[in-house]
Amino acid sequence: MSLTSTLPRTDRWTSAQDARLAQIVLTHIRNGSTQLRAFTVAGQEMDRTAGACGFRWNGVLRKRYAKQIKDAKLERRRPKGVGGEVPFMMSGEAVQHVLAFIAQFDLTFQRLQIRHQQLLREVSELQHRLQYPDSQSKNMLSAAASVTVDRKKLTDTMEQVFRSLQSEKTLIGDMKSSGVVSLTHD
Repeated sequence: MSLTSTLPRTDRWTSAQDARLAQIVLTHIRNGSTQLRAFTVAGQEMDRTAGACGFRWNGVLRKRYAKQIKDAKLERRRPKGVGGEVPFMMSGEAVQHVLAFIAQFDLTFQRLQIRHQQLLREVSELQHRLQYPDSQSKNMLSAAASVTVDRKKLTDTMEQVFRSLQSEKTLIGDMKSSGVVSLTHD
């Protein structure tokens, strides 16, 4: 007889550990968490690896707790109210009001989506116009540029005429003072 067959294993699962592992896994199922997360939590609590907890659950305990697993999954799907209770049932009239509200909300939402698309198209069109002015805008810009050029020419001409007049005024003043020209009024 070998020594290993007579000595008890120190890492055997006890019935208390099996019960605690089942409790942790079922709680995680009820709360919508994963079994892997449950194995991690159980492993930390029992000084075992998550893998060892998963192996024990899947190899031994899962079959024993099949009904509790099914109940936990059903409980997870059931809607909860405040404090975990099932919410009250609504009257037919209240349900009709809620359905009418939802229908109105849906209609308003669809209208807003359509308006949003219209506004996006308008913004795109305005951006395009800014980037590529139409022929009327180009004609106006061309006319404005032409007016600017014509104004510049007119200003230059007026300055030349003014200088000429000043020059003639100075010349007439010089001629008058030298007695060459005399201006008389009749």
